[in-house]
Formats: sequence, C-alpha cells, structure tokens
Amino acid sequence: MKKSILFALIITTLGNFSIAQSEQITAESFMSSIVNDVLSLAELCFSSQADKKMLETKFNTLIANIENAGINPGSIKYSHYKSEKLNGLNTHVMVIIYEFNGKYWDDLFVLIDSETYDIKDIGIPEKTFKQNETIIGKNTDDLSMLSKHFYPNLPVKTEAIQAVKKLIGLSKADNLEEFIPLVAYKGQDDPTRKNLAVPLNPKLPQDRTKASAMMSEIRATFEGPETAELEGAFQIYPDDASCYLRLRCNGNKNTGDFRFVLRNGKYLLSYFD
Repeated sequence: MKKSILFALIITTLGNFSIAQSEQITAESFMSSIVNDVLSLAELCFSSQADKKMLETKFNTLIANIENAGINPGSIKYSHYKSEKLNGLNTHVMVIIYEFNGKYWDDLFVLIDSETYDIKDIGIPEKTFKQNETIIGKNTDDLSMLSKHFYPNLPVKTEAIQAVKKLIGLSKADNLEEFIPLVAYKGQDDPTRKNLAVPLNPKLPQDRTKASAMMSEIRATFEGPETAELEGAFQIYPDDASCYLRLRCNGNKNTGDFRFVLRNGKYLLSYFD
C-alpha cells in the first residue's frame, strides 16, 4: 500500500513539474520527499549544477534526524514557504515552514535557482527537525541572514543596512575618527595599498580630507540613522564581494546610494552619492 501511495505521489509530482515549475512546487515536493523518505523524488528538485552527492548526504541527514528523534514522519505537515531573492547571484533563499506537534517550524531552508527553482544547496541540515523551540521564527524573521550559510564571504542585506546606519550616526555626531576606518581606500597612487582592499588611514591628511567630505555629504542627506530605510533591491556583486543599496530618509525624503566592499568581515564604504 505504501509503495502504491509513493508511486502515485511521484507521478503526480512529475506531472506538476512538467506543467509548470514554481517555488511552491519545489517547497511542497521537497517536503514530500523528506516525509516519505524518497531520495529519487528529492532529486527531481535538485539543480543540475549542484553537487548531487553533497545534497544526497544532506538529505540523508534530514531523514536521520527524524528517525533519531523518534518522530512519526506522517505527523509532519507542509504549511507554506517564504523566500527572498539574492540579487546579483540569481538565487533565492527559501525557508520551508512545516507544522508538527501543534507548532510551525522554520528550521528547514534551502538555496534555489531563481529561474528554474531547483535546489542548489540545503542549509545546516544537522540542526533541522531537532525540535528546538528557542529558534522558532528566527529564520523567517530575517531571510537575508541565511545567505551567510551559503555565501560566507559575501555581503548580507541586514548587515549592510546596519553599516549604513552606523555611518549616518557617526556623521551626525561628527565623529571623524571612527568614520575613517569604515571607508575603503580607492586609488592607485599608493603602492603600499591595494585599491578597495584596505580602509583609509586616519594618520594621512589626504585620507582624512576624503573621509571628511564623504561624512559631510551623508550628514546633509539624512536626519539620523533611525529615519533611514531601504528603498528598492539590495544588489550583490560576487566578483569583488561588494554590494549596493539605496536608503531613503523618512523625514526629508532624501535618498542616498551606498556601495560597500566586504573585507575581512568589515563593511567598507567605497561610494556614496
């Protein structure tokens, strides 16, 4: 009986894939493959560009977690999903929310292709289905932070917004000493420094002048960090680990365009207009 049900499920899923692929189909099909422990069904969701052996290992980890926890797979019900596009990478981070034991869990998340909706990676499967109530809601609260699990060396939207707000706060406080180390060196005039690789040097007069001018522009644009909100898409540039974002001041309605480079875990401002 169980094999017949699984066969029907696979046929139905194949039909869905042939009609139209979508994020929802990927989410539902992947959850079905987990609940029914059918790797071949999961593989229908996997991207042709992904490391299939790695995904198979992570899938089996999910299955093992369910078995080790003594969970009846049939009691796990798909609920819905949330996703966010990582502009510049042609990928989405997707959290698959499921219902179990009267609660909605969001510890299952994947990386999917933005065009085909196929799964490219599975995020920290060793922590999924662990029934850790302290983390409920944390993944869906901020999907952008989940990108760090897949791209640890690339900028993250939430962190970049906080970097902007810190610069605005320092500008309003006229704190040049703390502002300077948060600005990237740009140029070819100094053979000891590589373009966009290090922060400005507060001991160099020319660096202080550049940082001071940038700080004045930011101060004139925004009323304060609490008034600044993201406007439009957050853009990532993988080639140089940089990002672009525009923030609007809710008070005076001014906008500012920021570009950062991520160097050694620090967001360095490379452009403002």
